[in-house]
Amino acid sequence: MLGIEELKENIGITKTTVECPVKGCCEIIERQRKGFKREEKFKCPVHNIYISPSTFEYQSELDNLLWKDQADLDLFKMIKTVKREAESHETIVKMQLLGMFLDSWKEIIWLKRL
Repeated sequence: MLGIEELKENIGITKTTVECPVKGCCEIIERQRKGFKREEKFKCPVHNIYISPSTFEYQSELDNLLWKDQADLDLFKMIKTVKREAESHETIVKMQLLGMFLDSWKEIIWLKRL
């Protein structure tokens, strides 16, 4: 997993391209629009990360997690299940509540690990 010290402070972004965020990497990737897509044309061939102007993701979704103990993996599985449901009003409310819970949960876990 890339640490903050391995990432550029600023990346080049144009209307059509985005620069790989890893220090020392000069790869220029096609810019994503309207949602994040994990397609080859949006992947840095050197670091195997999918890039958008505001974020990046690893090839393996589990590599995007900071912690991988059983509680984290169970929560991740639950989130993925809820996100795949139809976007009914009930599902949207569930997602909002889950988001509020996750924000609090992340802070508690972070403090606990200090």
